[in-house]
Amino acid sequence: MDDDVPLTLGPYRTAYRLSRYPSFWFPSTIVVSRGEDEWQVAGKLTGALGSRVPEGALTAECGRVLTADEAAHLERLIDRLGFFSMPVEDDRHGLDGETWVLEAVEAERHHAIRRWSPEDVALVAFGEYLGALSGLPVERSRRKLTPKQVAELARARAESDRQRAEEERLRAEAVARSNERVRGLLPELLHRGLTCPHCGVRTREIRFVRGRPGMKSYLVCRLCGRSFGPD
Repeated sequence: MDDDVPLTLGPYRTAYRLSRYPSFWFPSTIVVSRGEDEWQVAGKLTGALGSRVPEGALTAECGRVLTADEAAHLERLIDRLGFFSMPVEDDRHGLDGETWVLEAVEAERHHAIRRWSPEDVALVAFGEYLGALSGLPVERSRRKLTPKQVAELARARAESDRQRAEEERLRAEAVARSNERVRGLLPELLHRGLTCPHCGVRTREIRFVRGRPGMKSYLVCRLCGRSFGPD
């Protein structure tokens, strides 16, 4: 994830890389990339000139697969960003603050922008969400926003929180419905057995596995060793 290395797709369909250079904090680089079925996030925090950590030395890093809800929210932020139509530079410059470099590749497209202490609400929301996904101690940009921009960013954050809460509610309801259907199969399993969708055998040799709180329960066929749900 070296910033000097051009961003390439590799095995991914889409990738975004955000590099942040604060005046009074460690530089960071966060990459979100999408393969065929999932999004991943990877990030690093490095030492800075004048700090106790040598410049460029790795101080923290992360890497994980995003949940379905996180990926859905990320894609909404990308849609709002309109990244590939954004100008490469703007006319804002300064000495302190923070410089952002955002680069992306998608299919045949490649684009990169540079912003000093960004004020664009969609860009700030996207960057802060990448920081939240990474879990790295990334300092929030020292922005000087107008009251209108502060209100817009507050509304964007509130809408983001509302959407995430709604996604969590829907997910919990889906888990509850699935678990209820699984429990509804148990009498038939005890009486006649169930047909495993993988090996196609009707058998009582099927084990019920209760899900942890907030997780789906499922069934495991002892004949083929594969798990399945009620659908």
